Amino acid sequence: MRKITQLSAVAVLAAALSALVSVGAFATANRTFVSGQGSDSNPCSLGAPCRSFAGALTQTAPGGEITVLDSAGYGVVTIPQSVTITNPGGVEAGITATAGENAITIDATSAATVTLRGLTLEGGGVGANGIILSSTPTGAGPATPAGTLNIIDCVVKDFTGSGIAIQPEISGGVPGVIYVVIANTFTLDNTLNGINLNPQNGDSGVTASIYQTTASSNGTGISVGSAVGGTTALISNSHADMNVQGIKETSTGGTSLTIKNSTVQNNNSGDDIGNTSFLYLFNNNTIGSLNNGGVSFTDGTNNIGGLSGNALVPLAPQ
Repeated sequence: MRKITQLSAVAVLAAALSALVSVGAFATANRTFVSGQGSDSNPCSLGAPCRSFAGALTQTAPGGEITVLDSAGYGVVTIPQSVTITNPGGVEAGITATAGENAITIDATSAATVTLRGLTLEGGGVGANGIILSSTPTGAGPATPAGTLNIIDCVVKDFTGSGIAIQPEISGGVPGVIYVVIANTFTLDNTLNGINLNPQNGDSGVTASIYQTTASSNGTGISVGSAVGGTTALISNSHADMNVQGIKETSTGGTSLTIKNSTVQNNNSGDDIGNTSFLYLFNNNTIGSLNNGGVSFTDGTNNIGGLSGNALVPLAPQ
């Protein structure tokens, strides 16, 4: 009898250890799930999803994926690691920020790749920023990204700051570059900027590609540049209209902006584009007015309603 009791105790202990291992496995799952019917006390599996992005993130391994199952608001989140948050489509994956809050803050302690797809971020006229990338780790030189951010199929609206704010501040004295892709995205009715590309110190750089994106009814639709660091941006097949200013390019730290096949017009400041650095206009842009305060190049295929400042420098069509 005593031997049977000992065996039973061993079995109980083994079951307890197995449960602990199982919990640990959930805590580092490569794919987790969120649902409006979920709970953050769940393991974030398909059958037992979590309720919030923040809850799911704690159980998602670096480089893993959080998948949205149904329409709901999933709460503000700070992202410290590589992760994909994805809405496969057919539902609304929302975040509503309260006063002074950012909907999504990206604050990685090491180089991270973050992908956000299919999200609707609402500031309600009081939230601070929709997506903000601020402090970043020590750089590793231009050949090695200090971080990568992909924003795809998102709507970001009604924030008091910027819809999307890329404001890296790289520490440690080694320069680094943040690579950004924004595609098929709408930034609407944000008080300061729809999109702001603005490195914060001399070790920080931003290289951005903006495709098939609309910035409308913001303070500035797309703001490119910085007093420090450097920014290289491509805007392609996109729209910046009905903002106070469509596109603003300002920099004393080095900025290169290329615009292709895009429309920038019907903005309210009188200058749809204002620039003091290098601007390249290629392939059939429609621009209401351009205040050329620096050096701007054109291939001659653009429809520019009004030009002030410096003359455009002609280049061969590309």
